[in-house]
Amino acid sequence: MPILRAVIDGDKCLKEDYCPPMEQCPTGAILDDEGFRFVTNDCRGCKKCVILCTHRAISLI
Repeated sequence: MPILRAVIDGDKCLKEDYCPPMEQCPTGAILDDEGFRFVTNDCRGCKKCVILCTHRAISLI
């Protein structure tokens, strides 16, 4: 069975200064590069970010 990975919907993400999913990701897989947030291959699909994102901008695929 393939491992699910998190993806961020750029239209839903408000790119706020404090981002609980980014701050609390156990592998540090969510990064910000000049306002563009993305998930690296370090994501293990734990779903913590999906639960923490209040804007529902993160899903697993």
